[in-house]
Amino acid sequence: MSRSTNFLGPQTIDYIGGAEAQISDEMDTYILEEREIGQYYLPDGWVANIGQTYRLEVIYQGVTYTASHLMRESPVIQNPTFEENTSQDDAVTYYQALISFDDPVLSL
Repeated sequence: MSRSTNFLGPQTIDYIGGAEAQISDEMDTYILEEREIGQYYLPDGWVANIGQTYRLEVIYQGVTYTASHLMRESPVIQNPTFEENTSQDDAVTYYQALISFDDPVLSL
């Protein structure tokens, strides 16, 4: 977990330690454990269920932040390929993975 950063500027990450974080669904609440500064983990073996809405709650320095998300099924990946490219700056060869898929949410 970290504070927001300037997407177009330098990417120094300001990790947040000492927050209280939990995820809940319609039946249960799961406490996230901080194992390293800014690294919060769900209980071992926890798995999200497709079709379930999850709510994240983070309390940091007395302020509560919340978010929710409906867990959707992943779309089927179509036409996986890759391209070989060479960096113009330092002539290093790298590979770019390319995929396509139909987003079922956009089809509604």
